[in-house]
Amino acid sequence: VDEALEGRASQINVFVGDGCSEFWVWDDGSGIPRGFTEVKDPVNGKITKVPTLKAVCTLVHTSGKFNDQAYAASRGTHGIGIKATSALSTEFHITTLFKGQWSSAKYAKGIEKEYKEKTVAPTLPNGKKLDKGTLIYFKPDFSIFSARKFPLIFLSEWAMIAAYFTPKFRVLLTNSQGKSKEFFFKDGPRQYAKDKVEKLGCVPLSPDVFIAQNALVDCVVQFTDHDDVEFNAFTNGISNVEGGVHVRAF
Repeated sequence: VDEALEGRASQINVFVGDGCSEFWVWDDGSGIPRGFTEVKDPVNGKITKVPTLKAVCTLVHTSGKFNDQAYAASRGTHGIGIKATSALSTEFHITTLFKGQWSSAKYAKGIEKEYKEKTVAPTLPNGKKLDKGTLIYFKPDFSIFSARKFPLIFLSEWAMIAAYFTPKFRVLLTNSQGKSKEFFFKDGPRQYAKDKVEKLGCVPLSPDVFIAQNALVDCVVQFTDHDDVEFNAFTNGISNVEGGVHVRAF
């Protein structure tokens, strides 16, 4: 999603394996940098060089950004999501194309099992080869999670919000039975407001929503005959359920 916010990706695919217990996720972004990055030990302060892909997937406080220019906007928190997924998976495989060269790594519960600086394009669940971007495969560690599978409703909710608040971004969910659902909202936050009003079953008091936009903010307002206030705030597409400065400011 960060890649899409920067205009470097247009689509993400999520394939759910049999039983909702294994997942493939791939995009058409610009890939994860190769080479090495310096990492500071939080205990003794010692600085060592590790493969960048390893830092991204397993080492906290290394971010996924590497420099201030990597992303002007970011959904995540210093790349912690991919690190948590790696740590909480019995199998975690990642293959990425960066500047014309594929590299890959495999982890089990966050421990490195294989690293290849140079490799070949990975095969997708549909048998095709990925031609650009990054592919991740993982199996959640069910010795940690109480659930034995992840209901698709969670994925659908994530995909819907990601598509609403990431301009020109398409999310495609597919399962092993061949069923698929696509999320794409050309009008973004404006469409979110319209759909919200429709879901509430109230009548708009104007033919269109009011929208104010600049480089940092999309503010969308629709007055209706609803006798309550429905207010939702998001930062880079992530719901702020507890509010925050921009909520108070509004």
